[in-house]
Amino acid sequence: MNVFRFLKGYVCVFLTGDELPRLIRICISRGIFLWDVVSKDAEHMQAKLYGCDVWKLHEILHKTRTKIKIRKKIGLPFLYYKYRKKAGYVFGISAMLLLLFYLSGFIWIIQVHGNAAITEETITKYLNHNEQGIGAKKKSIDTDMLEKQLLQDFPQMIWVSAHFKGSTLHIAIKEQIEESAASEDQMTEGMDLLAPIDGIVDAMYVRDGTAAVKQGDAVKKGDVLIYGWIPILNDSGDQVLQYINKNADGDVQILGDYVFSYEEKLAYEKRISTGEQREYIIVGTNHSNLNLIPYMLGRTTHTTMTKVKQLRFGGVLPLPIYCNHLTEKSYILQQSTHSKKEMQDIMQKHLFDLNKNFKEKGIQIVDKNVIMEYGSDSCVMQGTLILRVSASEKRMTELPQISLIKEMVNE
Repeated sequence: MNVFRFLKGYVCVFLTGDELPRLIRICISRGIFLWDVVSKDAEHMQAKLYGCDVWKLHEILHKTRTKIKIRKKIGLPFLYYKYRKKAGYVFGISAMLLLLFYLSGFIWIIQVHGNAAITEETITKYLNHNEQGIGAKKKSIDTDMLEKQLLQDFPQMIWVSAHFKGSTLHIAIKEQIEESAASEDQMTEGMDLLAPIDGIVDAMYVRDGTAAVKQGDAVKKGDVLIYGWIPILNDSGDQVLQYINKNADGDVQILGDYVFSYEEKLAYEKRISTGEQREYIIVGTNHSNLNLIPYMLGRTTHTTMTKVKQLRFGGVLPLPIYCNHLTEKSYILQQSTHSKKEMQDIMQKHLFDLNKNFKEKGIQIVDKNVIMEYGSDSCVMQGTLILRVSASEKRMTELPQISLIKEMVNE
């Protein structure tokens, strides 16, 4: 009913007069519908009526000597009258809203959660092949049936949940964890623990397997630190009866040298901003293509910053439209020379990045010896880092002969 009133258009009026009850009776008899009638007192009243009935009310107002004041006009006819000179603009906005409302009934984005072995691309291709992917109507997809289809066609999945959020189809899956054949073979054949670098064994603790070296021994990269087997001896301990395979396990740390050299030219091209700046807003339907725009511009005297954002209707409903905001700043190149302070900062940054790289790999820098040498056109930083590296690399073990094991035991 409220929608009908909005489409037809209505007004809020304030009436003042001595014969307001008579005015209401006449309106009822002539089919003029009044609602939300509120009497302030015997001579003042507030009411609502359709806009088309205001003209019919004039004769009644004259008869009852009542004054009227229109306080508010509500509805589509009044909006059209207000923006009649901008009808094309209003029509365009209305058409766009209708189009967005229509497009919201389709799937434009597919997001897969919880997958590991099965890629998102595989699931997306599967859905597109079955006409349940991007561009499909949401009403044509039964999420319960889709879950059953995925479980049937992908045996690796043990649980699937599918639901819509706006124009996005969310698929959450849980995969079956399978032990690989390699893992089974490793347990059957046994695995040796290997030295990660050339160096000296700094610390060693064996949890499983047979130690091949001891603390203080020198090793080469790839040498066996812990064998992937243990001998089974007789009661007297002087004869090997058999051996069993083990997955060598322990904490072994190797101290080794890392020698490096880094050179930086003193002369360089310095960018000087001209102060000129341009901004572009590019709208498209392909997120990847919009990201490539800065590279396709190809201007060598400009720096380009880009920010791609997916538009959302009402801030919630994701739309298949992306907006790329480009900021392009121009500069000129000027020949310059690094100062001693700038060169020190550059070398410190290189050393910091090197340290960060080792830290991310779990490698500790115990000590360092670094020198910087300035030449006529460059600066060279060279030095040696003392690294402490934990052994983790493994390979399949080779079981020794019984006689060799006996000799090792006797030793």
